[in-house]
This record gives sequence, structure tokens and C-alpha cells, in this order.
Amino acid sequence: MRYTSQDVQSFVAEEDVRFIHLAFCDVFGRQKNIAILPAELPRAFSHGIAIDASAIRGFGGRVHSDLFLHPLPETLTMLPWRPEQGKLVQMQCRIRYPDGSPFEHDTRSLLIRAVEEAAARGLRFSVGAELEFYLFCLDDQGRQTRVPVDQASYMDSAPDDRGGGRPAGGLYDAAGVGYSAGRSPP
Repeated sequence: MRYTSQDVQSFVAEEDVRFIHLAFCDVFGRQKNIAILPAELPRAFSHGIAIDASAIRGFGGRVHSDLFLHPLPETLTMLPWRPEQGKLVQMQCRIRYPDGSPFEHDTRSLLIRAVEEAAARGLRFSVGAELEFYLFCLDDQGRQTRVPVDQASYMDSAPDDRGGGRPAGGLYDAAGVGYSAGRSPP
């Protein structure tokens, strides 16, 4: 569905959304985000939310310290990991300079430009994400470690693959992410 900024603001009010993650990817493909409150949404849509980009590796240091995140309402996604009280949503963002011009290291803008250049040459892009994950042990205090839960390899099954029964598909469904097992034919 194509949401408008007004649709998003209505949804946030009606669904008891407490936090909105404004997300973007750095030049190394790592997703970054900041959280804002629902009261900040009108400003986010009209002017953007300022970030200190000097702290983001690959964004040009102090030269590009003041940048703005502009949320894209059509990317509104409910995040399933806060079901208790107050919901959490996320929107992808474009990154712009204070004057409104696009930031040249905004990976979303780079992809859009590449798709447009390919189309001008009669080519068509097919872009998609491949979700992969690893499961790690927790220490005695319940903190994350870098110790894998098993030593299984690609496509192993139980008992070697101790994470094989995890309901990852259920999390994908709850997040509204379509998925399929295995690879699609070329």
C-alpha cells in the first residue's frame, strides 16, 4: 500500500505507536536508525530530522556533519518485537543536506540513480534482500556473546543444527516480510 505522511500519522495515533525508527544504511551496508516520538512526525515529514553524520563512518567526517533524515511514508513497517504496550514502527529514509539537496553517499539514492541509469540503457534491475542470520549463546548474565550455539554448516539438520527448529518464519510473517526457503531459479 502507498501510505501518505497523513496516513502514517493517523496510523501511529490509532495503533498506540510509542516509537518510530527512522532507518538508513551507511556506505558499508549496515542499517542505522534513530528513534523519534510520535509528536516529532510532522517535523520529520516537513523538514527532516537532523543527525550528526560526522559520527557515521564513510559519511565524510566533519565535512558532512549536519544531515537530515526524511522518512518515506510508503516504507512504514510495524516491528514485531515490542508487543507488550506501545508499538514500534520503522520507516526507511532519504538523507539530505540542510538545503534539501540529496546527500551523495545516501545508499538509497545511489541505488535509485543506478536503476535509472540502467533503464536509460535499456537494462532492468532486479534487486532483493537475502536474509541470513546466525544464533549465538548468551553468557551467565544473559548478555550476547560471539560463541555460536552449534558448529553446524550450511543445510545441516538436527542434532548438529541446534537452531533449525527456531520459528524465524513466524517473525518474518509478523514483520510483513515475504520469504521463501531455498533459492529461486535464475
